[in-house]
Amino acid sequence: MPRWSRPPAPQTNWFALATAITAVAVVFCGGGLGGSEPVGGQTELLTLTLSAPQICETTPGGEAFGVRLDSSGRSEHYSVGWFVPGEAEVRWMVSGGVAPYALTIDGETRDGAGAFRGVIGTGIVSCALAHGPALPTRGSLDTGDGGSDSAASGRYFAEEPEVDSGLKTIVATVTDATGATAEASVDIHVILELGSGGDVLEAGKTYRVFGGLVTVPEGIDLEILGGIAGDGGETLYLLGIVGSSAHIGLTERTPHREVFRRVPSDGASGAAGGEIDLHAKFDELVASVGRAPSIAGRSK
Repeated sequence: MPRWSRPPAPQTNWFALATAITAVAVVFCGGGLGGSEPVGGQTELLTLTLSAPQICETTPGGEAFGVRLDSSGRSEHYSVGWFVPGEAEVRWMVSGGVAPYALTIDGETRDGAGAFRGVIGTGIVSCALAHGPALPTRGSLDTGDGGSDSAASGRYFAEEPEVDSGLKTIVATVTDATGATAEASVDIHVILELGSGGDVLEAGKTYRVFGGLVTVPEGIDLEILGGIAGDGGETLYLLGIVGSSAHIGLTERTPHREVFRRVPSDGASGAAGGEIDLHAKFDELVASVGRAPSIAGRSK
């Protein structure tokens, strides 16, 4: 089976694909209510508003390595952690409470530009669905001898993060000078770009495959089988249903177009819940081409 090399990591401006939607703030109090004393002596509650793009795209990333000179002057490679290229910009606004304000967003208190502080601001968070604490390393790496090396850009983590297509909930908490806290969250949809033979696309998730969006129908998983030359010299890529001989050929050029499909003679495949109509599943797949996922009621 041919192995297709992965496409290069997307550029930063590739991720801002949808209009930001504002989250509804959820207010919590800790250490007593903070706030000024407006009209009537009423305490103004601390509240937080959060917004983010609807979609965040990323490639799989992987473990990053830097190069440095050892004591004898020879080059050596060393791990600088796991990186995720995709990132999203989150905007916040705080009202009420007592300044100064400090925020934690997606489990982090800062990004490469500095700490998350203030009434209004923006922070950069990873597109990873789940991750541990981020490492300070980013972009150019300090070799410790006055020089630097380049490694893959993006967020770095000490442990391998979870990177896949799916819904990600970004949670933010603000703490004011009195210890009062307010929390807000917003959902974004992560889209993972795949393009290598053997890559698996899981049921119900939207992926970018060879430049185009496809959503896998519920009840089946798909595998990228590779590419072939079609009529007229156009390249096709093949998606096969995992656990079945059924496969479909789509044009690599976007917008993707179905060229052929092959299914078992009975047109169905056995599953835990009974027979699956493979022709119907392929119809759903083709209908999804080019459509971004929607998030109904995504603000929290």
